[in-house]
Amino acid sequence: MILLPHMLVGAAVGAKIHNLWAVFFIAIILHLVTDRLPHWDYVNKKNSLAFMTVMTFLDIALGLAVIFYFFGWQPGPYIIWGALFGIAPDLLNPLKGIFAGKNKIVNAAHSFCHKFHCPEKNGTPGAWFQIFFTAGMLLILYLIKINVL
Repeated sequence: MILLPHMLVGAAVGAKIHNLWAVFFIAIILHLVTDRLPHWDYVNKKNSLAFMTVMTFLDIALGLAVIFYFFGWQPGPYIIWGALFGIAPDLLNPLKGIFAGKNKIVNAAHSFCHKFHCPEKNGTPGAWFQIFFTAGMLLILYLIKINVL
């Protein structure tokens, strides 16, 4: 899954829960749960490292822009930490590449997280599902902003 939906889920968790350890664990667990959903991802062997790096930075920038839009320029530490914890499992991908698979802890964590990915291949249905999921998260953030949730 691209990073934006994971960031929005983590930000929503951080907006409602003001305990850093709880935000950490819940955001990580929800990341793994949402990775079970059909989705599209720009990280694959066909894309160059430069393309994936640019896409990752754009993805994070878009996530931060949405968070700042909903929560202002000072969204609060739990919201920012929630967004960061929400994408933390995906940071294992570049770490595995940096260590070239030689770090046992990184390998084990990466393998564990990868088991949660949707068994279906990336494709158009997964992309549409992810678009609808992200729209749902935008609605949830709006409802949090206006204090309905």
